[in-house]
Amino acid sequence: MAIYFGSSMTSTTIGVLLNWGPIIGIVFFPIQTWILQQKNGLRRGIWFGMILSLLGNIIRCVPILIKETGLNKSFTQSTTAYVFYHVGQIFIAAAGPLFMGSVTKLSVIWFAEDERNLSTAIATTANGLGTTIGFLNPQWLSIPGIFLLSFILSSICVICGLFYLPSGPKTPPSAAALVTFVRKKREENDVEARATPLLSLPSSSLSSSSSSSWFETIKVAGTNRSFVLLVVAAAVLSGVQSGWQGLLQLILAPTGISQNQVAWIGFGNAFAGNIAAVSAGFLMDRCFKHRLKFGIVFGLIGCLLTTLWFAVQLPCFIWGEGLIPRTEFTLVLSLTLSGFFFGSTTPLFYELSAELIYPVKEGMSAGILVLLLNISAAIIIVVQNYLNEGLMNLIVNGIILVVLGLVVCCVKELYTRPQNV
Repeated sequence: MAIYFGSSMTSTTIGVLLNWGPIIGIVFFPIQTWILQQKNGLRRGIWFGMILSLLGNIIRCVPILIKETGLNKSFTQSTTAYVFYHVGQIFIAAAGPLFMGSVTKLSVIWFAEDERNLSTAIATTANGLGTTIGFLNPQWLSIPGIFLLSFILSSICVICGLFYLPSGPKTPPSAAALVTFVRKKREENDVEARATPLLSLPSSSLSSSSSSSWFETIKVAGTNRSFVLLVVAAAVLSGVQSGWQGLLQLILAPTGISQNQVAWIGFGNAFAGNIAAVSAGFLMDRCFKHRLKFGIVFGLIGCLLTTLWFAVQLPCFIWGEGLIPRTEFTLVLSLTLSGFFFGSTTPLFYELSAELIYPVKEGMSAGILVLLLNISAAIIIVVQNYLNEGLMNLIVNGIILVVLGLVVCCVKELYTRPQNV
């Protein structure tokens, strides 16, 4: 990397580039949640995010193109080039909350009640797929290839949006979607919408939140203890898991596993989580309707057991060498299962948080969760350089245990969105 970008690409510079994601995600929270609460907010938010992502990738690719076309072979190492890298990264970081914070809003507008968990799972998985593939970038792509691939993918999204990106389906697919549809029409003074029969829906669903200010919705969410504990627990868990995955190379160093193998192991861990998220969404819709807390607790127990299994195979300042024998197979299996169980909880955290504070709109519940995820990630990026591998293993297991206890004992499961009859 230093050969391509020059001596200015230090670990500090890389840290700043990585930190733009959570930093801008935190700063962008009010804008993201405000956009998603507006008329046709989902469509506007997605368009805004796609444009920011495309612009960011274009800006970031400028130095690469100048070098690769032979106009200036050393331009990628110049101060001007580093301005392009940082500005491009900031634009891309600003797009993140618009996509991550819209997953439950997308589900409630476009999908039936028995499809929402699966929809949210697919949306959250799509958001994390780039990170999963990123583990293999050093093996598959050159540095220019990584930048250009990102540009191509962001361009494809915009092209697809130009062909088809309506604000919602013509017919609301669920009772909750019907309420959202009627709210919007009544705000437009649509006479036909005012006459829409809503005898089976609570009137509070129509009167609340539709005219609430941004600050009022924040207040409603912040006074719901179960919601606050749930999203804080999810954010801390996600941040610690991300930091732990980032240290896998150091954690696995005593085992003699190569850097190339670690990349594949990290990919397997993240990919297993993606598979589990989609599977969990499908199962909760089909077999465990309104049992989201059960799904979260089950996933956390599995995650705790498998992560603990991984940790006790490795050296630690408390017990010295591993407590149980290890092989490369058992290390990979325990890590893969840990990623699987952790991934299964992700869409369930999003959906349960949306249920707990309804009639606050889904863009706000997901937005608050994404805000806390970014705060947690920023803290972990800063402190992980001061943590050794054995301590990080203990921390991740301790956090999973604490989160499990909070969810079991302190989160009251409620389903407040209108339901189909």
